[in-house]
Amino acid sequence: MLDIVLRVRFLRRLAFGASYLLDRAGRFFLGKKLYARLQGLARFGLGGLATSAIHASLLVLVVETLGLVYWKATAIAFVLPVLFFFNLHRYWIFGEVPPKRKRYLLAVFATKQVVMFVLATGLTSWLLEKYELWYLTTHLTVVFLIGLVSFTASVVIFRR
Repeated sequence: MLDIVLRVRFLRRLAFGASYLLDRAGRFFLGKKLYARLQGLARFGLGGLATSAIHASLLVLVVETLGLVYWKATAIAFVLPVLFFFNLHRYWIFGEVPPKRKRYLLAVFATKQVVMFVLATGLTSWLLEKYELWYLTTHLTVVFLIGLVSFTASVVIFRR
């Protein structure tokens, strides 16, 4: 048991050291400002993947158990990931938000997410009906495009 604990500690220290070196190298070669933007984009991407996984899981659960059509199931499966993503934005992606701004940011963020939801659902439904593409390919393409727009909007919202 002690051997496993020592191995885990070693791997954690090794990972921390590698992370530290990559961080320093990134700042040196890219500059602090560009590196911070790329780091924010990477965090946003990871957060988006986690949120998409939650959304997709809820979507499959709602479609399989309730048998709803795509846009109704998406609307139901939309709420929990938005709350998860807001907290991820607030603490991990863009850093701690001052307490005074939490309500304002939640309102603006929720509005942005609703707009992104309407765009994503509408675009996905339109592409599925017009071109009869495979659902997963269409959904992933739309989520990627909407993610880029969402990142740009989030930078404007959270950096002020």
